[in-house]
Formats: sequence, C-alpha cells, structure tokens
Amino acid sequence: MGFITDALGLTGQDPTQIAPYSAAPVSTTTGTATPTAGGGVTTTLSPELQQLYNTYLREATKNLPTGASADFANAVATYGQNLFTQGTNLDTQGMTSDYYNQVIQGLNPQREQENVTLANTLFSQGRTGLGAGVAGGGYVNPEQFALLKAREQANAGIYLTAEDRARQIQQDKLKAGLGYVGLSNELKTAGYALPTSLLGTGVQLGQVNNPLIASSLTGGQYVTDVNTKNAVYQNQAMLGDQAFWSGLISSAVGAANPLGSFSSLFGSTPSASSPSKSMPSTSGGTISSGFGYGSQNPIGYNFNAGW
Repeated sequence: MGFITDALGLTGQDPTQIAPYSAAPVSTTTGTATPTAGGGVTTTLSPELQQLYNTYLREATKNLPTGASADFANAVATYGQNLFTQGTNLDTQGMTSDYYNQVIQGLNPQREQENVTLANTLFSQGRTGLGAGVAGGGYVNPEQFALLKAREQANAGIYLTAEDRARQIQQDKLKAGLGYVGLSNELKTAGYALPTSLLGTGVQLGQVNNPLIASSLTGGQYVTDVNTKNAVYQNQAMLGDQAFWSGLISSAVGAANPLGSFSSLFGSTPSASSPSKSMPSTSGGTISSGFGYGSQNPIGYNFNAGW
C-alpha cells in the first residue's frame, strides 16, 4: 500500500529535526548578551555605559607615571642606600674617643682655673703641706684629692655620653637611609594609585552585564528543551497518522476484492471439466462458474479474459 500512503504524503517524511542549541539573547538597560556561533555569549554595554567605560580607561592611561617620576624615585632610593651604607661603616669607637677628647679639651681651661683657686686657698690657710697618699704613689691635699675624684667621675660620664652619642648617630643614619628607600618605593607605587583606581572602576563597569550570561545560557537551554519535546510529539503524531491511514486503506481494498470474497464463500476455483454457461454482461464481462450459471460483472472487469 506504499503507493497510496505516498500519494497521501504519509511516507517519505523525515523526522522533525531539533534546532541546534543556541543561547537566548538578553537585553537590559545596561546592555545586551548576544549568542555567538559556537554556543557562547558576548556581552555589550549600552552606548552610555560604553562611553563611560572608555573615559575611565583613557584617564587611567593618561595618569600613568612618567619617566621623570621614575628617575626621581630612583634618585631618592640611591640617596637612602648611601646613607645606610655610611651608617654601617661608622667607627663608633673612634667617634666616642673624638667626642670625649673634645669635651675634655673644652673643660681644661675651667679646670685649670679651679686648680689655681684651690691652691691659693690652701696657701692662704697654710695647709699646703698637708697631704694624703693616693694610688700610684705620692701625696695630695684632701681638697685636691676630692677635686680629682670628682673630675674622674665626670670624665666617666662624659665618655658614656660620647659613646651613646656615637651609637645614636649611627642609628640615625641607618634609619634615615631606610626611610629614604621606603619613600622611594612609595613614590614608585603612589604614581600608580590613581590609574589603578580608574582602571578598576572601568573593569567593574565592563563586567556589569556578566550576570546576563547565565540568563542567556539558561534561556537557550529552555528553548532547546521545548524544541526537543515538540519534535518528539510531532514525530509520534506522524507515525500515528501513517499507521491509521495504512490500516484504513488496507481494509477498504480488501472489502472491494470479489475474488477474495468468492474464494472465501465457495472454497474452490472454477474447474475445466465442469459444465459452464455464460451470460452476456452489459457492463463489460461474464462470470463463469462451475455451477452452470453466469452472473453480471458488478465492477466491469472481463473475468474470462483474466486479471
């Protein structure tokens, strides 16, 4: 029955094809998400945001540090390194001795005057002959001894002060050197603070439509699922139509076949030895049978001539 179903257009139909997956386009006031050929998504800013984005990037580039700024920062670093090197190379012991000697030399005139004053006092009192033993031998007047002991203690304090002073000078140089090196690093990085801030704002602005990507992909998957279900339903309906029409046409053809009916009723076909009679048919043929009578051909075929 294929030629009949073909004529009705029920066979030879291709199953419904599922459209290839494609992300769904999404648009908002901030921009759009557009599907690409490979199944991805491309985001685009709105004209207003695109202009603002370009402005941030342009200003970030314009405010980048120049070569002169970098040279100045390097010069500061060099100065700091030199100071630090000087501090590490200081001879603190020599500095202590030098300072101590300078202070003592400054005190000598005053001490000489004190010696003269004490000697005159002792002479006027007639006590210049009195004395006491001191370390290293010799005798000295008690007043003079007390004066010398006081000066010895003062000298020890002066030396400690000179030592502390030398160490402090060294520490100051080291700290100053490190400070200038740190300042140099700040100068090198501070010049990038503004461009970095502008660039960061621009990048954030450029990513404002990223949430649309998920919506676009989700929407595309939803459309694909719907297309898949529709294709399944259409294919099932097509197969059902083909089965219905094929069965209906087969039944109709079987009902209109007289040979099939006669053969079913009488269980045999006409024999050559059986007597036969024929009756002319006005509609185009004569039916001959083994029962000796003829009947009119109801469908116009010449059975004597054969199918």
